[in-house]
Amino acid sequence: MQKFTLDLQGGKEDIGIYLWWIIDKHEQAFAGVGDGGNVIYINQKKDLVISIMSLFDSKIDIQKERIELIKNHIEPMVTLMMV
Repeated sequence: MQKFTLDLQGGKEDIGIYLWWIIDKHEQAFAGVGDGGNVIYINQKKDLVISIMSLFDSKIDIQKERIELIKNHIEPMVTLMMV
């Protein structure tokens, strides 16, 4: 795992340790999945950022479950609200 930084208006801000995944190349969507179950989802095409704070549960596949929740439920609802 690598520690990433994000350039925000010319200054460097620490965004912590996340494992980044390309979710959808066409939508330019990617997500950072944190060690404890947190997710940052970014869809550049829709200018959308969704964040989920959660506790780690070893019984579920956090990456798959959280990304499906975002893609199938949260993103469509938020997209409708943005119109």
